[in-house]
Amino acid sequence: MSGVVKTIKKVVKGIVKAVVGVVKAVVNVISSVVSFITQPFMGLFGGMPDGLDAAGEADRQQGVLVTRNGSTVSIPVVYGLRRVGGTITFAETGANNNQYLWVAYGLSEGPIEGLFDLFIDDNQLASKYIPLLNNGQTVTVDEGKYKGRIVMRLSHGKHYATPSSSTIGGTWNPCSDAPSWKSSNVYNGLATLFVRYEWKHIETQEENDNNPFSGNIPAIKTTLLGRKVATITSSSGSTAYASESENYSTNPAEILLDYLRNPRYGKGLKNTDIDWNSFLIAKNKYNQVVTYVASGITGPVITCNTVVDTGQTLFGNVKMLLMGCRSYLPFSQGKYKLKVEDAGNATDITSGVATIVQTFNSDNIQGAVTYQAIERSAKYNVVEINYVNPDKAYSVEAVIYPELLSERQTYIDKDGGRENKLTATFPTLTNYAVAKDMARLLFNKSRFQESVSFTASSQALELEVGDNIRIQSTMLNFGTTPFRVITMKINNDMTVDLGCVRNDDSLYPHTRVGEEDVVLPPYVPKGGKIFYPEIINVPIGLLPPLVGPVPIVHYPPQIFSTAPVTVASAGVHNITASGQRFYSGLTAVFVGEDGTEYTPTTTTRSSDNQVIVATTAAMTNGNQPYDIKITNPSGNGSLSTRANDCLTVNNTVTTPPPPVTDPPVVTPPDDPVTPPPTLPPVTPPPTETPVPEPPAIVYNTDETVEFTRADYTTEGSLVYATITATQPTNPAYKELILYYKRNIRTETVYQQMVVTTKPGANNSFTFRVGPLLPLSPYYVIGRVKYSDGELSSKVNKVYLNTSGTSEDPRDYVVSAKTGWPSDPGVVAPIKDSPFGSINGDTLLTGGEPKVNKEIQFSVKQDVNIAPANFDIIGVAYYVKASSATTWTRHTATFDQSYGPGAEASFVNDSGILGTRSFPSTPTNAQQNYDFIFRFMFKDGTESLVQSRYMNIPTEIFIGNYFFNPFYGTPAGKDEKVTDYEIVLTDPNAPSAASLMELNLTDINSSSASYNHLRLYFNPPHASVQASWVGTRLRYRKVVPGTDPDFIVQESTSTYISPTGGQANVFVPVDFDDDYEFVLTPLYNNSGVRTDSKNSTYFRGYAHRNQSRSDYPLNNNWLQSYNPRTMTTAKALGIIDASFPAPAVPIVEVAEFKLLQGPALPWRGNTAYYKLTFNHHAVTDFSKLHIYRRENNPQANTALRARGRWEKVEISTVSSTPGSTTVYLRPPLSASEFNGYFTPTNGQSLFVKYPIKTSNSTYYYVDATHGFTSSQTQGLGHEFLLVVKDASAEKTQGVFLKGAALPPLSAEVDLLLGFRPVTRNVADFNGFNSAYQKNISQAITPITNANCMTGLRQYVWGDYAPSVSPGMV
Repeated sequence: MSGVVKTIKKVVKGIVKAVVGVVKAVVNVISSVVSFITQPFMGLFGGMPDGLDAAGEADRQQGVLVTRNGSTVSIPVVYGLRRVGGTITFAETGANNNQYLWVAYGLSEGPIEGLFDLFIDDNQLASKYIPLLNNGQTVTVDEGKYKGRIVMRLSHGKHYATPSSSTIGGTWNPCSDAPSWKSSNVYNGLATLFVRYEWKHIETQEENDNNPFSGNIPAIKTTLLGRKVATITSSSGSTAYASESENYSTNPAEILLDYLRNPRYGKGLKNTDIDWNSFLIAKNKYNQVVTYVASGITGPVITCNTVVDTGQTLFGNVKMLLMGCRSYLPFSQGKYKLKVEDAGNATDITSGVATIVQTFNSDNIQGAVTYQAIERSAKYNVVEINYVNPDKAYSVEAVIYPELLSERQTYIDKDGGRENKLTATFPTLTNYAVAKDMARLLFNKSRFQESVSFTASSQALELEVGDNIRIQSTMLNFGTTPFRVITMKINNDMTVDLGCVRNDDSLYPHTRVGEEDVVLPPYVPKGGKIFYPEIINVPIGLLPPLVGPVPIVHYPPQIFSTAPVTVASAGVHNITASGQRFYSGLTAVFVGEDGTEYTPTTTTRSSDNQVIVATTAAMTNGNQPYDIKITNPSGNGSLSTRANDCLTVNNTVTTPPPPVTDPPVVTPPDDPVTPPPTLPPVTPPPTETPVPEPPAIVYNTDETVEFTRADYTTEGSLVYATITATQPTNPAYKELILYYKRNIRTETVYQQMVVTTKPGANNSFTFRVGPLLPLSPYYVIGRVKYSDGELSSKVNKVYLNTSGTSEDPRDYVVSAKTGWPSDPGVVAPIKDSPFGSINGDTLLTGGEPKVNKEIQFSVKQDVNIAPANFDIIGVAYYVKASSATTWTRHTATFDQSYGPGAEASFVNDSGILGTRSFPSTPTNAQQNYDFIFRFMFKDGTESLVQSRYMNIPTEIFIGNYFFNPFYGTPAGKDEKVTDYEIVLTDPNAPSAASLMELNLTDINSSSASYNHLRLYFNPPHASVQASWVGTRLRYRKVVPGTDPDFIVQESTSTYISPTGGQANVFVPVDFDDDYEFVLTPLYNNSGVRTDSKNSTYFRGYAHRNQSRSDYPLNNNWLQSYNPRTMTTAKALGIIDASFPAPAVPIVEVAEFKLLQGPALPWRGNTAYYKLTFNHHAVTDFSKLHIYRRENNPQANTALRARGRWEKVEISTVSSTPGSTTVYLRPPLSASEFNGYFTPTNGQSLFVKYPIKTSNSTYYYVDATHGFTSSQTQGLGHEFLLVVKDASAEKTQGVFLKGAALPPLSAEVDLLLGFRPVTRNVADFNGFNSAYQKNISQAITPITNANCMTGLRQYVWGDYAPSVSPGMV
């Protein structure tokens, strides 16, 4: 016992033997326990490594990327995958003009696995060089900016017991040509990159620009797959360190063991100093595969990727390694043990079943039990973990837990409003998922790991730090919660002071909670969720490379022999080629004497050593002998081999063999005749003495079936156990009754089965149990049933774990009255299966939401807090817009591979989530939906419990279109189905969405840049907004007497202005023309965009000339359009009917423009009109009369303002349905009239002065001569378009106004400034006929040759525009 006591006194010294005297035994139990809680993984070792705070350690990790100089710099040890700078250990220039620079960069203690990439002065070299370097080859850079300037070679750093046996210092490396290089520079055990740089003479600016070097020694950075270490394969540790076979590893146990055993940079411990079994167990725990992120990326639960600074103390480096793998290193019974801080299972880091070493109660507790809750000041409400991120150039980044600011604030408020933040740097962590796990673990431990201390009897001397115990106190009800021993202090009276902390399984990441050994329900703190960045390309931090890239070497196939070597004639004959390296996918050809290749009739690869090829009929003796060529596939290098002159063809006809005849029939001889035997004489039987019957064999009825082996097979997501058992000896054995269930607290009902296989007494048989859940513990009970119906008085119990491939279960035979469940439970359908998780991913197309929004849901059955239910076949899910009141039901059925606890995925039915608002941002009413999920069972029923989620976004969340709608949004509510009533939509009733309406609020005319109306309206009511999927606008121009088709303009936009709350539609129109419109909202009808039953009808005109009297003051034409809400059917009936013909037929003016004409000498350009009209609405159309005159607005009287009317007759018009275009000269000037004329004063009606023409002739204004106004004068031109049918001219026409000024541009659209109106022809009469200004006195148009362009000598005939038809 004294040896044990002496050993235990050292238990808290951690790694005292590594650095003697650094740590003293802990004597104050309470203070030690508190230290353990506030600095998990650190408290036993005095805090962070050797005085570096978190920020200092983060800076040191960033510093490993820097290239360093000097012979006194410590060489690091790189474990796992890390990027490091080189340590310059040799540098020298030489050759002509110092042409070369030789540098040796020390990288790490070796041997290493190899390089992953390489940078020179931050310029990455091509990846093709890396495999060559890893293969030990000398590499010359032949591309890029360093082309022809770098020669390099990598030494992996093999360590030689006799350094002189190394060839590194010789001509092997590029530095051997350096002037002062010595062959003794072998760099033994140091991974080194040897480089020769070449400086090329610079004579031109171009050569200077192409020079890649700065003048300093180039700095390098490389990502290393670091030091190879011994693989832990057994618990014996029988191989000496120097003789170990080493491999690349990121396992923390193997890395720590290497550091402790290495005599150069480590402690140099002997094998006898190490508890090998503990390291093997820890290694297996670290290697357990867990899921890192929701997308399914998996890997080891803990890895180690670090750069060990050999300039630090051994003690500090060991602490650093232990921190990163949440472990500690007690020294017990003369050996170092590695223990992982987890829930306490002996072999499984993810198991919640603790291995309880001892139970302490009033029998072995001396005195009181002191319970210490966690002080508020000791609770962290924020934990920040710094780690090295390989995907961010190996920079130090931080993760924070809780991740949501709101959750952190919740805990800060609970702690009195004071932030208590832990910041720690973990140099071994490069996986952000593991770093997040670590942050959550430290947070949970600081808040939920209470401490207990008490004095125990000498029974506690058998404990070790890290053991799990149970404490039963009469005052403190701890139940069966495990406590972990943290400190031990041996007293003089052989009692032991124990310091313990609560070791609840819910503290640890990836640990299964709720297993049978844990009594208290798991406590997951609010905010216990981890956010991970979106995975696009898998980060190297999550899935690092496991090997260094090396060149792929292929070897060609070889033909050793062929048979036969001669065939009798052309045709199909099988030729067998024997050799090696014949790989699947190969091709073969025959090659004739002249080089012709023949593809074999068949090519059959029998094995890697044999290929059979068949000749063809084309292979005659005329091209013999033949070669056989075999080529391996591209995956094996496309290499080939050839057997030359290996086949000849003899075309001689061979004599057929003689026919086969049947052999002669041999007749067997007759059987000899044998006389029958003589019967013996009859002798009476002797009198026998009766033999007593043996006593009946008495068989026991307390037998059990022995279970000898369990083999596990995985089918889909489920596991089946094939159990091998042995039949008992009792011949009355009939069958085996088997009961089984998972070994967790929440699963109480056993599954039952009967095994009737009977191979015979003491013979083995197998039977299949399942389906079972993977990675789960099971409890199996077997009981024998005899042929008389009796049951054995004993049962056999075994524990199975489906995490492996096979196991030899241990039998526990007990009396049935104690081992058999008092009530195994009736196998009844489970109807209350809850969900373990519900997640979703919005589905996109090209990075955009789908038009009909879709979500891929992923659900899991919760098999940790409830029994596994194998009757589940799918999910019934209920959906409604959050603003709606009724639900719709939908179902999704799982495929046959589904099993309890496995994730099942499905996509929502099309159309039930509405259509996207993209590119607009949807409102909550448009995108928020409510969901209810229930499991469906084989019998067609649904679960009695449900998960309800309300106000879930379905299109965009925090600026992202790809997101999990159930993550970071309102949490779901798990409830009974009776807790919330689902009101289903009546399928026969019209949906509220089908009756949605749009309220038109504004109609605006556009600016001068566009010709369209802007329609603004309030969106549908919020209760149906989620079903609103756009608008459909039908419109057409009003043309009396016609029935034009309407134009359909459909919009998928559901954008609602966040300021005005309105939506809008823009529609192109011709201003001043009448239009009628039908505006209809569209709703989502099971994925189909469908018209609402209600629409808005409106009709009118608009323009953008704000100077006109009919222009509305607020630019809102709404009232003039008179919008009315009506049924869609009625509105479509209106817009689809013919327009009534006008009482007096008129033409439709399609275009009226003032155009710029030819330039006049010294006077600018002329101007003329373009008129396009459509006459097809006029029945019996004959002609169009176009009346024109000047009405000069600058005249002082109405009489003086008017000019003469001219009547232009248009009789040539286009056929249906085209329009007709004519070009018109401006009207005659009002200045033709003598302003002093009266009917009684005897003066001339027209001006008396002659008008000079271009040929110096003169004429006077009369019925055939005239002039238009000068271009410098204001114009006031009027036109009246009057229809003439077969009978007469109509009494009404279309009145148009010309331009007020000459055109300043090529053309002016006059319809934008004046709306055509209908006027009576008689309105333009009323003057005294002597003035000749009535429309009834209109003259035939004066020809262009007789009409001046003003008072000067230029006539229109000389300056008419080149148009067709010609200007009139």
